[in-house]
Amino acid sequence: MTLEEKLVALRKGKNLSQLELSEILHISRQAISRWEVGIAVPTTDNLRVLSELYGVSIDYLLSDAAEMSDTIHTDDNSSEKTAKKRKKYVRIWMLSFIIVIAVLLFVGIAIAYQNKNNNETPITEMETEEEPVTFSGDFSVSW
Repeated sequence: MTLEEKLVALRKGKNLSQLELSEILHISRQAISRWEVGIAVPTTDNLRVLSELYGVSIDYLLSDAAEMSDTIHTDDNSSEKTAKKRKKYVRIWMLSFIIVIAVLLFVGIAIAYQNKNNNETPITEMETEEEPVTFSGDFSVSW
């Protein structure tokens, strides 16, 4: 990709017109047009401002070998990545929470089912052996 093609693609990627870009750079719209058709080349200062505006390196702008998708790193991209990471962690926590609730619910149902199907009759009275109790001897205690 040539410098001219990159300048057009990057400008359109930011949804800027040549007039809007010229106002940002404080130059004429015709200067932008000359850059984009290859009649002129931006100055070093303008290349620096363009690289900051578009989130690319000056090397990318000047090199014909660099691919745009590999080198563009804007603040919008990093904030989108951060938002995606947050959403991913929230999804993981929510899924973990749902799994824990489901396991607890399953265990509770299993225990209730086991108690319901337990064939033992409940103890209603305490069973004791009835032997006669006889006391013999003296139960006095001396201190």
